[in-house]
Amino acid sequence: MAITFTALTSAAYGTDSQTYTTASVTPGSNRLVLVAVMNEPYSGTPGTVTLSGNSLTYVEIANVVYGPTALICRNTLFRAMGASPSSGAITITISGTGNKVCNWAVIEADGVDTSGTNGSGAIVQSATDRTDGGDPATLTVTLSALTDATNNAVFAAFGTDGAASVSPGTGYTEL
Repeated sequence: MAITFTALTSAAYGTDSQTYTTASVTPGSNRLVLVAVMNEPYSGTPGTVTLSGNSLTYVEIANVVYGPTALICRNTLFRAMGASPSSGAITITISGTGNKVCNWAVIEADGVDTSGTNGSGAIVQSATDRTDGGDPATLTVTLSALTDATNNAVFAAFGTDGAASVSPGTGYTEL
């Protein structure tokens, strides 16, 4: 079965908080849930992010801190999977002081490997890259070759300063 992706919810908030709540989502049984969170504090290094909700255990895949001194952000990507997830909101908790911005996207993938724990079997590799300013025309993240064109998929999450436009490359679809 081919892997399919469904966007469950996304939002952008410019409110001073350390806790944010997504809209209610209903993850499917044994489907991979991916949550990308971008946070920016008023000053200093962005706090670390944790998630809870849906009777799932959210495990961090990767996080990247990036940006020029005046605009430092953190992008964090999580995975989760369970046999009987519950419906409801996901709570995003950020350590440290208040945040100027918090954005998120919750994506569900069906047709993935359900072995391992909390979606670990569905994640074969991950990689990150970053730039700290300027006007990069491209940002390249290199992965090893996919071994099965039908049963492999690539998911990417990007954060920008808001002025940059992001377009999917050839063969990729924006969710």
